[in-house]
Amino acid sequence: MLCAFRSLFGSIYMVKCDMALVVIIMPKKRTIGYCQFNMARKGLSVKDTTDFKKVLDYIEKADTSGRNYDFVKPEKSAGVESIERRKDGHIWIVFKTGRYNHTAPLINREDGSEREHDKTMDEGEKELTHMCLRIYPEFVVCSIESNRYGIGASLITAYFNHFLEVIGSDQHISLSYLSMKGISDILNNAQRISSVELECSYMKSDDELFRGVFGEGIKETFIVNLSPERARSFDKSKIVKIYNSVEPHGKVSRMKIAIKSDEGNDMILDTFMDKVRDEEYCNIDQNGVVISSEIFPILQDHLLNFEV
Repeated sequence: MLCAFRSLFGSIYMVKCDMALVVIIMPKKRTIGYCQFNMARKGLSVKDTTDFKKVLDYIEKADTSGRNYDFVKPEKSAGVESIERRKDGHIWIVFKTGRYNHTAPLINREDGSEREHDKTMDEGEKELTHMCLRIYPEFVVCSIESNRYGIGASLITAYFNHFLEVIGSDQHISLSYLSMKGISDILNNAQRISSVELECSYMKSDDELFRGVFGEGIKETFIVNLSPERARSFDKSKIVKIYNSVEPHGKVSRMKIAIKSDEGNDMILDTFMDKVRDEEYCNIDQNGVVISSEIFPILQDHLLNFEV
């Protein structure tokens, strides 16, 4: 007998065998982002990653408490759980994070029943974030699993900058997001453009209904979500034209495009800092956590597109 139901972690299939009940959790989609770490001193670029290497060496040798850093503003603690240096030069890093100062009661999704949470205000539920990086003499390139419950590129940068201070370095990391060359080519070669999101300005709109409606001090924007008819795609040339016309303070200030690439991969193009993000399905364990040994090869394969 095979019984299937939906959960927060995707589809869970309960398979009844002769001797036991086997639980299989189906893959979950993960977004992969890309960034570059550039070293700087007093705002000036330093094309030398020696101090970054020293930070990794320090973290690798430190104990659990020595690896931990408290982000007071987002109320998260973060630390490196593991660092694996690959023979091909790539480095696989697992971050563990937890949100503290939050001990709300737990609620059951099936019947709405509640029970008290047994964690303290200093504890947080452990979340993992996976990152693959490659260190070059002048800079570092990274691919990062995007996980809203974990840690993102900006907090990872702050984490490493903290340890640059710890080792006595006068340098800091300047973060930049990576974009593949030829965004127009990616769009033109896409199998399908499945959705478009536009961030537009009321002030640049031709509609008097929206112009100045909220007064000063308010970000006067609205979001337009577009999708083609089922099994169809947008006119690529028109989407490319809009993409190339996006300006931070223009009529369209930001644009996100979900596509199926020419290689059959799901991808999101974002004009904000020319971000390019890929989407992949990754296997997760019974706790809903991505399996590290399976996501790292994916992160590394995608990172190769940005390496020199």
